[in-house]
Amino acid sequence: MVAMSRGLMPHQRHDLDRLAYEPPAHQANAQFREWTRVSDQARRERAAALASNARWVASGQYAGWTEALRDAADVILWLDPSAPAATVGVLQHAIVWRWRGSRDWDLRSMVQAARGAWSYPSRPQATAEELRERDEANGARTLEVFLSPVSNKVIRCRSLKEVVETIERLSGRSRAT
Repeated sequence: MVAMSRGLMPHQRHDLDRLAYEPPAHQANAQFREWTRVSDQARRERAAALASNARWVASGQYAGWTEALRDAADVILWLDPSAPAATVGVLQHAIVWRWRGSRDWDLRSMVQAARGAWSYPSRPQATAEELRERDEANGARTLEVFLSPVSNKVIRCRSLKEVVETIERLSGRSRAT
């Protein structure tokens, strides 16, 4: 999901993982799996602080603590691919980052991410308590319910290509052919 505020460009992009987790003290370059999940209250405060800025773009798929971003966004692009497409996309992303030297993507991380991508469309709707306890409770059904109060600003995309094309269309840019 990509939520954007007040116009489209230029914006500073914020990865919601960076709001939801913190690296170990004095280890800013630690692998992401070593990061610590911050409290629900801290997440809400960070999301509210980001939403109060004039221009921002937030990317991630967190329901349960991102209401401030959802409500403040001018447009929300929801990347909601099929399970096979999501799995292939996650593996491609992992391979590219691993090739670039990232230590975050070892075989165990790739398998875990692929399993998560495969199950995302079919996960049951999560309760607020389940979302507070574990991020893996997020799924397509949960996100659909979470976004329903602002459905007028949600654009559901089935592929990354569709997201890129939508951003280009919304920003008034077109891709040179």
